[in-house]
Amino acid sequence: MKQIKLFPCGTHIRTTLGQIEGMITAACVRFSSVSYEIAYFYDGEQRTVWMNEAEFSTAGNDKKIWVINSRFDGWYKDHPEEVKKYKNIKARYRDLNEMKKLEDQRKALNYLLR
Repeated sequence: MKQIKLFPCGTHIRTTLGQIEGMITAACVRFSSVSYEIAYFYDGEQRTVWMNEAEFSTAGNDKKIWVINSRFDGWYKDHPEEVKKYKNIKARYRDLNEMKKLEDQRKALNYLLR
């Protein structure tokens, strides 16, 4: 499975532009891109903004943590029983559709043979 490193919530940051101090309150992983929600105070009001890592810096001792990417790479290998269950459901659904088609054909044939 693919893994991504990201800063945990609660990490204190400083924006590159404006040198405003804030804190990471959320992280959003989309494919291999990570965006962070930053909460900060400006003119006595709390505000939030989404930023990527290039737009802020952390105190040097803040470390990233590993998380599993949201994509399903390798999931099928790790959960063979779920895959088998899904395949069985899919096969039964296909069988039901075939049975319905046969029943419809039988009804049509009976109608024509009246």
